[in-house]
Amino acid sequence: MKKFTRLTLITSAMMMLSAQSVFAQTTTDEKTSEVTTSEATTVAPTTQEETTTTTTEQVRSRRKREVQNEEKKDVQKDISSDNNREKTKYTGFVKSDGVTYYHVDSVPIKNQWKNIDQKWYYFDSSGKMLKNTLVNGYVMGEDGQMLTNQWVTFNQKWYYAQEDGKAVQNAWKQINGKWYMFHQDGTMYANEFNWNYYHKASGEMADSEWVFDTTYNSWFYIKPGGTYARNEWKGAFYLKSGGYMAKSEFIYDSQYKATYYLEENGKYAADKWKELNGKWYHFQRAGEMDKNKWVGSYYVKEDGSMAKKEWIFDKNYQNWFYIQESGLYVRGKWLEVNHEWYYFKNDGQMAQKELVGEYYLKSDGKIAKNQMLYDQKSASSYYFEADGRYAKNKWVKVGQYWYYFLSNGKVARQQWIDGKYYVFDNGKMATGKHIIDHYEYVFDDNGNVLSKKAVDIGWVEKNGKRYFYNGASQRLGDEHTKKVMDVSEHQGHISNWESIIRENGIDAVIVRIGYTGAEDKHLANNIRELNRLGVPYGIYLYTYASTEKDGVDDANLTLELIKRYNIKPTYPIYYDIEDWRYENGSKVAPTDTATWVKIWKAYQNTMAKAGYTNVRIYSYQYLLQNRLNHPDILKYVDWVAAYTPQLRYQLPYSQPSWGWQYSSTEYVKGLGLVDMSVWFGR
Repeated sequence: MKKFTRLTLITSAMMMLSAQSVFAQTTTDEKTSEVTTSEATTVAPTTQEETTTTTTEQVRSRRKREVQNEEKKDVQKDISSDNNREKTKYTGFVKSDGVTYYHVDSVPIKNQWKNIDQKWYYFDSSGKMLKNTLVNGYVMGEDGQMLTNQWVTFNQKWYYAQEDGKAVQNAWKQINGKWYMFHQDGTMYANEFNWNYYHKASGEMADSEWVFDTTYNSWFYIKPGGTYARNEWKGAFYLKSGGYMAKSEFIYDSQYKATYYLEENGKYAADKWKELNGKWYHFQRAGEMDKNKWVGSYYVKEDGSMAKKEWIFDKNYQNWFYIQESGLYVRGKWLEVNHEWYYFKNDGQMAQKELVGEYYLKSDGKIAKNQMLYDQKSASSYYFEADGRYAKNKWVKVGQYWYYFLSNGKVARQQWIDGKYYVFDNGKMATGKHIIDHYEYVFDDNGNVLSKKAVDIGWVEKNGKRYFYNGASQRLGDEHTKKVMDVSEHQGHISNWESIIRENGIDAVIVRIGYTGAEDKHLANNIRELNRLGVPYGIYLYTYASTEKDGVDDANLTLELIKRYNIKPTYPIYYDIEDWRYENGSKVAPTDTATWVKIWKAYQNTMAKAGYTNVRIYSYQYLLQNRLNHPDILKYVDWVAAYTPQLRYQLPYSQPSWGWQYSSTEYVKGLGLVDMSVWFGR
């Protein structure tokens, strides 16, 4: 019989076990257990050395016999153990090298579930018990048991085993009153989005709170109900279309129609200047970026950036400003820009259409040179020479005519120069035949007087009475004929009404109250002074009407101003109808008669309903003979403008009183050039 040693038997057993495969699936945190089927090994304790006196050879002989006896015992023991295995079958758990198997009659089960002591286990194709994993969706715990109604974690992922042992997969699950979501593989959503929802580290769905997502490296706000905010504000923070919290960027909010800047911390910039990409921007207290406006002494443009070293047109002021490199606007000084000189007033506005010292700034702000211009503020014309300064104390020929300019630069008007030359109210030197101060003069081409004789023209006093003579020396009316002046804001603020009325023999005044949609700037002062002085007056509204509604609106404005300033006219209320057009040409007066009839009736009827029946029409003879030539208009006309020596227009309907505006440039002492009328029958 072949001799077997203990070592040989153990080796054979190990070779049989190694044929079984290890780990069907990857597991974590496994505990290593001792193999339960291995036999205990007995080791003989160490014997104490005998102290008897024995020869060396005797000792060696005895040791040899002991070893032979031990080997014989081992062989007999192994044979006996081997015979017992053949007779006994084992059923139960078997552990080897940290792997657990289950044997039935000493045969490991494979590829099947096994209910053991009312607990379910699964063994793979190698017989290994699976644990810390899913088996066909079922959750296997750390000891290999199928779990139910509980949380479990393995591979650093959380799963939830339901009542049937299956993990929740690709579904929502409310657990202990809180909502969780699970992936297809059963892993719980954590620190990640589930479509519109966000799950925190605990897996719980975020609700009414801020969350930071590391994947997107951004903050999100989760609204009540769990969905994330988008395209909306949360306090001082803005959530973009993807839910990301905006930061270090501009945001345009269509709801507020405003642009905001979200700083690095996500909050909007507020009540401050901020430099971004080399440009300065200003943000209001509520975060709106300012644009197209002044912020203190600085101007921010359409894109919100602060203007620097450039022209700016401000629509509110309807004027230009020049912004320096510092961002501050130029004020109270001259400045050369692109080889042209401009003057900026104390409020920063570019001077235009006005005198600054001896210079005149045109509508484009540039200095006038080698030209004659009219300054509305001083109500005078000037001639500006090659250096830009106005001419003074000298004659200047402009075109075909000679003009004389006084020491203050103003053109001389209606006066004698050096006692031998005469200049008219338009400044032109007299040549040919003219009537001046009730004398007829004949001048040569150089302005020299050739002859002089007395004539009657204009307002003439005879025998203590005053009469009016037309340009043909024909007397019109009688001593009761009235001298009537009309004024508007074009005459500026009139502070000397009493002396103007007295020194110029003014009998009555027609005051412009305004024009379509606007009040005359000096209406309040003019009405107050005329009421105070007891001067008879009428009023008129200049119309830009093009529809019946405009006519109604004009009437309502008239009524409003009458009430506001306690206007009590003794002369009629006039509707001033002319061939108007906007300065930019974008709109012009109606050209058809029917439209004007409708407009007039709308104005007249609205005034009548308010109790005002003494309402009339003012216009000039050309319009009355053409587009206004209709009975419904003409029978209300009693004030006609015609700047001709004689009025050749006959009123088609008789009026108890009527006026002829014969001049638009009559000189009035203390006021300047005005429109003047002669009034009959009043």
